[in-house]
Amino acid sequence: IKNTEQMKEFIGRLATQLVQILGKLPLRFIYPLGAMVGSLLWLARSRGSQVSIINIDLCYPNLEPEEQTKLARQTMIETGKTSLEAIAVWGKPFSTFRERIVSAEGEDLFLDSIARGKGLILVSSHLGSFEVLMQYIAQFCNPTILYRPNRITSLDRYVTAQRSRYGTILFPTDSSGIAAFGDA
Repeated sequence: IKNTEQMKEFIGRLATQLVQILGKLPLRFIYPLGAMVGSLLWLARSRGSQVSIINIDLCYPNLEPEEQTKLARQTMIETGKTSLEAIAVWGKPFSTFRERIVSAEGEDLFLDSIARGKGLILVSSHLGSFEVLMQYIAQFCNPTILYRPNRITSLDRYVTAQRSRYGTILFPTDSSGIAAFGDA
């Protein structure tokens, strides 16, 4: 590899292939593997683990320090699981997850608004699988979402393609994306 750009492109293709391979794994492997990733992030004292420690200290100041540490570690394990769950959603058809949806609270209000041709703003955290939620909503309309592009260009192209495969319209969270989002 001759230069930095070629190295970035090589690493990007490698990362994209790894994500594609992980996305094909059965869910029964995804969660234990995600727990391992979260544990490694904790052991490596990743930025995410440091942020978790600070946030838990701010939110739960009455917990003993060892309880705060335990909660921060568990948070990183769950973060690892959620991250790999998103990769699994990108790599599998929606039917894999559709059958797991037990109920959708407020679906009648959502469908009524769609039927009346009214716009609708949904606000969602990334708790649970936001990726499944977007695929679920795309059954009824073409949702528009803002997203933060990945710094790895080839990985961003893959993720964007997977997220938009059921009709979701994506705008990056930069000035051009926000302006376009406002016009959508």
